Amino acid sequence: MHTEADTALAPAPDKAEALAQQDVSEATRAALRSARTAETRRIYAMHIRAFGAWLGEDVLGATPVDVANYLSGSGAEKSHSWRRQAAAAITGAFEEAGLDSPAAHAGVRRALKGLRRQKPGAPRQAAPLTEAVIAAIEATALKPRIGRGGRLEAEAQARRRGEMDIALIRVMRDALLRRSEAEALVWADVRVEPDGSGRLTLALPTKTDQEAATPHTAYLTRATVAALTRLWTPYHTPEMSLFGLCARQISQRIRAAAQAAGLADNYSGHSGRTGAAHSLAARGASLVELQQAGRWKSPSMPAAYARSARAGQNAVARLLET
Repeated sequence: MHTEADTALAPAPDKAEALAQQDVSEATRAALRSARTAETRRIYAMHIRAFGAWLGEDVLGATPVDVANYLSGSGAEKSHSWRRQAAAAITGAFEEAGLDSPAAHAGVRRALKGLRRQKPGAPRQAAPLTEAVIAAIEATALKPRIGRGGRLEAEAQARRRGEMDIALIRVMRDALLRRSEAEALVWADVRVEPDGSGRLTLALPTKTDQEAATPHTAYLTRATVAALTRLWTPYHTPEMSLFGLCARQISQRIRAAAQAAGLADNYSGHSGRTGAAHSLAARGASLVELQQAGRWKSPSMPAAYARSARAGQNAVARLLET
C-alpha cells in the first residue's frame, strides 16, 4: 500500500537512466567544478562526505526518499540554511555526474518547506564589526593570550598575532570581504595612495559574479593601510599571501579576537561584511551603493541590512531615547 509520501517522493527512473548514459566529458566536469568558488567546493565536499557516511554507499545511488530522510533526520540542532546547503551539495554532486538530482525532486523541496515551518525563525546573523567593536578589539589584540598548549604567549608573539588580527579585521570590514576573497589576497592587490588611504583589487571572481570581466576595487581607510604597513617586512614579495590564512582560520581569528575583547561569540568571517553594511546604511548609503560595495547580485541582502540599521533612526529612536 502506497502512502501520499511514497508518491510524492517517487523517482523518475527513466529520465535518470537516460541521463546516466550521457557521455559527460572531463572538460564539462571541469567547467561545472569551476562554476563554484574553492570555499563552496570545500563546503559541498564536507556535506557529501557526511551524506555518504549516513547513506553507507555511493551518494550517486541515493533516491529522493534517502535525501528527504537525511535532511529531516539530521538533528534538531541543524538550521534550515544547513539543510538547504546540504541539498545544494547533493545536487552539485549529481550534476557533475550528469544525473538528475534527487535533492531537486519536488517531494524533497516540500519536505524542506515543512521542516522550516516546524522550526521557524531567522538564522543567527553574524555580529557586525562596527567601529566600536573594532576599537575594543584593537585595545586588547596585542595582549598575550593562553595558547593551545596552555602557555602564555611571549610579548613578541602576541604583538605579531595581534597586528595580524587588527589588519585582517580592518581589511575585511573596509572591503566587505567574504572569507574566500580574503584568503585569495596577495600583497600586489594592495595599492597605497598619496593621501595615505589604499585601494584593494579583488582579482578573482566573486561568489555571486563568477564571470566578472573587470576586477573590483575597494577603498581602504588610512587606519587600515597603517595596520597593513605594520605587517610588511623586507621579506615580503608582491606575490605572497596577504594574510596566509585559510577561510576557516579567518573565522577563528576574528572570533578569538572578539572573545579576547570580552565580546559575544557570534563574530565570524562574515562579520566584516555585516558591520560595513550596517555602518554604511546608518550613514545614509543608498541601496545601490550598498549593493555595489558588497558586490551583491541581488538587492535583498543589502535591503535587509538597511532596514536593520535605519530602525535606529526612526521616530521611536529619535523621540523616546532623548
